[in-house]
Amino acid sequence: MVNASDVREHMEVVGSDGQQVGTVDSVDGKFIKLSNSDPMAGGQSHYILLDAVDSVEHNRLRLRESAQDARKYWQTGELQPRQSEARSQSSPMGSMHPSEHSSEVF
Repeated sequence: MVNASDVREHMEVVGSDGQQVGTVDSVDGKFIKLSNSDPMAGGQSHYILLDAVDSVEHNRLRLRESAQDARKYWQTGELQPRQSEARSQSSPMGSMHPSEHSSEVF
């Protein structure tokens, strides 16, 4: 398990497939806030659950899910489980939007 103290600003975030997801802006509780200046971000800040991180490799966070699945979370507010997983299992990316965990508006 990765601790919040392992995550630093400007770390690269990649999916399990090695494709870039974004760059860390900050850690906010259980969430990693990604920079809104990344080309894939479209000018918006996106959040990924800290629990979605599989490993820390030098200046890179590797997620448990592919980059494409992580981006689905951005678009829908929740990430659908992979087809290979049992329907009853939830995705390690989590299913709750940051606004459901905090009274702060993101």
